[in-house]
Amino acid sequence: MGKPTNMESKTAGTEFVEKFDHPSKLVPEQSLCKTCKNLGVDAVKVDTPFCGIQSGLEETRSGCVGAEPVVAHLKEEANPKQVELQEDRSTDVKELEEYFTALEQDRRHLQQLLLDQKEEHQMEMRALEREWEQERLEWERQWREKEEVLMASLRSKLISREKLMKDLRSQLHVLVSTKHLAGSAMSGKQNSSKWWSVKKHQASPDAATQDATTSGASKGMKAADTDLQKIRKLETKVMEAERKKQKKALAKMQRKAEKEEKRNKKEGKVKDSSVTQCWPRYFLTLGCATHAEDM
Repeated sequence: MGKPTNMESKTAGTEFVEKFDHPSKLVPEQSLCKTCKNLGVDAVKVDTPFCGIQSGLEETRSGCVGAEPVVAHLKEEANPKQVELQEDRSTDVKELEEYFTALEQDRRHLQQLLLDQKEEHQMEMRALEREWEQERLEWERQWREKEEVLMASLRSKLISREKLMKDLRSQLHVLVSTKHLAGSAMSGKQNSSKWWSVKKHQASPDAATQDATTSGASKGMKAADTDLQKIRKLETKVMEAERKKQKKALAKMQRKAEKEEKRNKKEGKVKDSSVTQCWPRYFLTLGCATHAEDM
């Protein structure tokens, strides 16, 4: 901007001074004069703020006559900058308000999404819990059924084994009795033949008859012992076969239980393994008891 001329400074000074002589500024003075006239008091003698303002205006008028160009120049330079600053501030405030409103809307939207996701997660967890409960009940039912089937098969095997042992004992008893009867019959025949032969030859029959009876009895006892040994060997073979079957069944059940436990652990469940741990003891005690009874 160039330096203002004298005419421009005079016009600016008059405009600046005329602002103070605007009719709106003279309303308090007129009202004061009217009130003083009504009261019959001289308005000059009344010391009021309006009088102080009036005197200050007169002093500024007299003092600003020489400084009119400087005031006009400062006013021309200051007003555009202030207007620009005010406009920039207003635009910044509007932008900030819009930004904060958008942030508030985003926050509410995210909060609603979070609540919806939380509700969905809770519903999914409840559905999974119901599914896990159904699977657990199904697994327990299947395990009870398998246990019942295994116990039924074990009972049937025990019953069949007892029947087999009874049959073997009865056969052994019959065999021993027949052997004993056959041995006694043979010894009687030998004794009678020897007695008749000794009687014919007129020899003493006591020693011969005693030897024949002792030899027949010893033969019958040896045959009975051999039969008993055969039966015992047969019983041991049967018991070993049954134990092998029981061990195989136990191994199968343990493998199945381990597979079930691994599958359940992978799914995040821990099953109670007390039932699987009691089977070996049951089989061992069962085998020991049967072996002790048979021996």
